[in-house]
Amino acid sequence: MVLSFVISFFNAAVRDVNRCLDSIYDSVPEGLSLSEFEVVCVNDGSTLPEGVAAVEGYLHAGSHPENLILLHHAVNKRQGAGRNTAMQVARGRYIQYLDIDDFMAEGAFEHIMTCIGRYEGVDVMRFGEHIADEVGNIIRPSKSDDRHFPQVISGRDYALSNYIPPTVWQCLYRREYLEEQKLSFVERRFLSDHKNWLFGGKDLRFLLFVLSYRGSDRECV
Repeated sequence: MVLSFVISFFNAAVRDVNRCLDSIYDSVPEGLSLSEFEVVCVNDGSTLPEGVAAVEGYLHAGSHPENLILLHHAVNKRQGAGRNTAMQVARGRYIQYLDIDDFMAEGAFEHIMTCIGRYEGVDVMRFGEHIADEVGNIIRPSKSDDRHFPQVISGRDYALSNYIPPTVWQCLYRREYLEEQKLSFVERRFLSDHKNWLFGGKDLRFLLFVLSYRGSDRECV
């Protein structure tokens, strides 16, 4: 299997669930079968049933995708724990994290698959992001940055460039690398998003470990 999308959620809105999953299944690259990727969702102890029901009843082209997996936490353990749970069953060579209120931009899925084919074996690949409003309209397109390196460089050099994305879903990760280095998310952390990076937000903490863990000569692009 090539790719695993990992999505942990708590009390998700039905609109967000459908938009997120539609952005994946509506953009499957031509020739890619359902057996070559999977979507692993973790219900992190939701207290409202609507989002869980939306995943359970999600339909694409009239049927529930066979590669859409839903796992459950009995209690809320925070997003980091949900991602760790998903990683226990994920089978893709590469991991793409998503938040349930995110969605894939047009052409993003195909671009990810192209990069996997071009840079197979690279540990981390970084992508851009668009900022969208509540209804999904892009209000701030991704901007290019001269500090972003198009070639393969070491994790240490990338970290020293000060171009470390604040959120994990801006990168693609080789699963075996995460497993070999035993890299996972801090669980039950309340300071969870990129706005709290000064206090050790889980996303930035995870990325710093990914880029600098041991040897620090691991490759990224």
